[in-house]
Amino acid sequence: RLPLNTRMTAIPLHTLFSKAEAAAVKVSPNAKYLAWMARTNGGALNLFCASLPLRPPSNVNSGIPGGRQLTACQSRDICFYFTFTRDDSRILYLRETEHGSELYHLYAIDIEQTQAPLSGGGIDLLAAHPKVTCCVGFVGGLQLWLPRSDPNIAIISTGRGSLLWDLSELNLASGSLRTVAANPASTWLGIARLLAALLLHIILVVVCRVLEMITLGLATPVLRAVQYLAPPPAAPVQYFVDRSGTLIGIASAALGLPSGEKSRVPWPPGVALRFTKRLRRGGFAPVCADIPFSDLNMQLVGSGAASGRLRLVRVGEGDAVAIHTCDTADTTAYVRFDSSEAPPAILAQSPRADISGFYDSPLSGELEAIVVTAQRSEVVPLSEGGRRLQAELARVRAAIDDANTAGGADETLELSIASRSLADDVWVVRSQSDTAPATFWLLAPYTSGSPRELLCARPALRGLSAALSPMAAVSIPARDGEQLPGYLT
Repeated sequence: RLPLNTRMTAIPLHTLFSKAEAAAVKVSPNAKYLAWMARTNGGALNLFCASLPLRPPSNVNSGIPGGRQLTACQSRDICFYFTFTRDDSRILYLRETEHGSELYHLYAIDIEQTQAPLSGGGIDLLAAHPKVTCCVGFVGGLQLWLPRSDPNIAIISTGRGSLLWDLSELNLASGSLRTVAANPASTWLGIARLLAALLLHIILVVVCRVLEMITLGLATPVLRAVQYLAPPPAAPVQYFVDRSGTLIGIASAALGLPSGEKSRVPWPPGVALRFTKRLRRGGFAPVCADIPFSDLNMQLVGSGAASGRLRLVRVGEGDAVAIHTCDTADTTAYVRFDSSEAPPAILAQSPRADISGFYDSPLSGELEAIVVTAQRSEVVPLSEGGRRLQAELARVRAAIDDANTAGGADETLELSIASRSLADDVWVVRSQSDTAPATFWLLAPYTSGSPRELLCARPALRGLSAALSPMAAVSIPARDGEQLPGYLT
């Protein structure tokens, strides 16, 4: 039974459905700057930055002290994603070259040299390639990596308006673009070769199926082995790059008979997801059997920059890799594969919900914890570092709860790490609850210090918390035995 809100404070519709006034506060890798997006007088989100450490807060200015505006775009928001270079000297952001063009270029702003807001934005690093677009998540996730070895290099997935990308190296100083891995489907010749391989694959499958029926199944083991002479052709949809900038794996869409022993429906051919890894001795090899499209959780590959959670990383000194997959149970899992023949070892999984996020140590790159969102978001530690992170988030949550609520704890308050410095000594965290808008906080983790409030995403809702009611998470049993999550307001 939910407590009724008897105060019945009215919320103006334009306030309830208004756009966020601030978003995406981030700390630079070496904790030299903060950067964020804030809405300016023209109504568009623009980029701002401030040097760390911050000046003491002022009662006159409710924004971040010392903040200065970097861009002054009026017609539309400056970008949907930005990040710092490894040396803290520049901010990179992705933006459409023209509104509605669906051509996304990477732009750069030199922080020290930008003393006045740039009305036209930063420098278009792909200006010499007007028809090229960066991958922003239409298939797979956002594919942009900044190697730690060279602050002037970015590894990006690029294409010419298709959904099948090449992997490229972009020099941030000169704007030169070099292909690291070419997608076989990125050219007409490559597409023709894929279609020819698909035709050969289908012919071989049909012939083998006919021979299976003629031999009454006696030749099935041999015929199944023959089919793998012409495997289903595939084209990459997402690349995986390590912290040094090296390509270590590929996720591809394969069309045809799914390979491996897990193929349960050998006919008709269909679409499957194929993981391959780079071997340390050279070349690529399958990670596991192809995952048929019917078994694939669409949260792994989907439309939108925020929906893809594909992941592949090396584990240990050998050729073992860990991937985020959905082929082990009803929910996604983080699974280690030592070889395509060895059984997988599940490293992390929740039977209640898919994995919705990962926390990696900025110091070592090791996975510390996963995020699972069943009814509320939960941090599940996977190591001692993860347990330490979980405890620190609990401490910070309690401090923010005490600062926000005069009476009683807010049981719906959720906390997440928005950004971390490379030394892991500065965090930006984001808090949100059913009765309070999203707010960004700055803190020095693993100390006794209190978090410092930075920005509120929707300050107009702050004074209306009395009119916002908490939601009760419920689980509704379905006829097939599954549980349907829901919320009551």
